[in-house]
Amino acid sequence: MEQYKTSFQHEGRQYEAIAKNYKTFCPDVGFSLTVYEIDNGESNEIYANPHNIYNLRDCGTTIRIQLKCKGKRIKWVEQQ
Repeated sequence: MEQYKTSFQHEGRQYEAIAKNYKTFCPDVGFSLTVYEIDNGESNEIYANPHNIYNLRDCGTTIRIQLKCKGKRIKWVEQQ
């Protein structure tokens, strides 16, 4: 399973997102996406979309739509 992570700020708040790719196990399944708001070191899940996002670009687009942050650059880093 491939896993990618991004962290960013928007409107003074800190966010973290994790995208997991399950295609190696099931070719019909895409990425899952979970977005967390980080508040005083605690992660609070604010959005989850299991297994139906096609690629990382679409994961970034989903984040921008959900958080209403058009133009925000989302940079993904592969996790080992």
